[in-house]
Amino acid sequence: MGRPERYSFGEVRMTLAGQTLAIPNLRPLFQHWPQNVNPALGRLQEAVLDSLEKFALNPHHRQSLIEANVAHFTVNCWPDADFETLNFMANMVLWAWLIEGYTDKLSADEEAAHTLRSEAKSTWSSFLRLYNHDGAGCTGFKEPLQFPLVASFNPIAARLCQVFDRVLAGYRAIIEVPSTECRQLLLDELFTYLDGTELEAKMRRSGQMPPYDRYLSMRASANGSGFFLLVSGLHKLAAAGHTALGKSTRWMELKKIAATINFLVNDLLSAKKEFETDEYLNSIILRAYDLGSVDASVAECVARVKGLVQEFDHQAQTILADTPQVDNAHSSVAGAIEAMRSFNVGSLEWRQAAHPPKQTFRLASWD
Repeated sequence: MGRPERYSFGEVRMTLAGQTLAIPNLRPLFQHWPQNVNPALGRLQEAVLDSLEKFALNPHHRQSLIEANVAHFTVNCWPDADFETLNFMANMVLWAWLIEGYTDKLSADEEAAHTLRSEAKSTWSSFLRLYNHDGAGCTGFKEPLQFPLVASFNPIAARLCQVFDRVLAGYRAIIEVPSTECRQLLLDELFTYLDGTELEAKMRRSGQMPPYDRYLSMRASANGSGFFLLVSGLHKLAAAGHTALGKSTRWMELKKIAATINFLVNDLLSAKKEFETDEYLNSIILRAYDLGSVDASVAECVARVKGLVQEFDHQAQTILADTPQVDNAHSSVAGAIEAMRSFNVGSLEWRQAAHPPKQTFRLASWD
């Protein structure tokens, strides 16, 4: 009410400067979800350092990734994984964070960002054996890539193809979808992410704050957690040969709820940092401007997360109730649901380690 449809970053800062941001304790909202941590932290930290050597990173970039603590994030998000799977997930996270960093860095350069997305789409399609890139198949490319980093998805894609091909081979009689469709689900999620980053970059370049609802729609696409959640769920379903559920409308809606929870929590815990660095594309900041109050925005976000957790639990129970108690179907579906819960709890724990609850910050003006 009374707010223009579009407004500048400067207007937002002037409106919110001087208000306080109190970091709430979100853990009680998830206390009935899995709280385990994988015990392989020390071993995984060494493996992640070895993996970092495979990328051509400058010292500053490498140090920032070390400080981000990929291993800590991974052991919290995949608490019951064996070490081989855990190490694979850590490499997947490392790759995804590097891609995210590149897309953020290129957000001001429309042409370069377009090239990155184009190369990523053709390369990743090929690696997942869903598209032939100039006849080169999944093993290489005839022409050099402007952004070689996109090719680092190759070993990740190879592992995903191997998992789905090997596991599903023994379940052809009861599986409704082939390995191809599992890989297509993952590729669609990656394409959705890339398209979302394009929308986000356009918003940044405009210098204008988008309407809150439009931002949420973009964030749902540009939120990389959707890929992690999909991989986690399909990995569990594939282990028992029940990937047919993975393409269902109800399952994708459940994944969407989990991803929305994830980005709302992330926005809340990163709001102070983003305000201070003039990164105003954040749901807490946008809503605070609409409401004229940071406290009201935080309270609304917490209430929404609580409601989404309840909605997730209800939808999950409905899916389980409709799952037959045959061929390990029920246990594999339950495991996939728990995997999505574990990912969100683990992501929260990793972020709250850097942003402890009950801290209060005063949002500063330019001077």
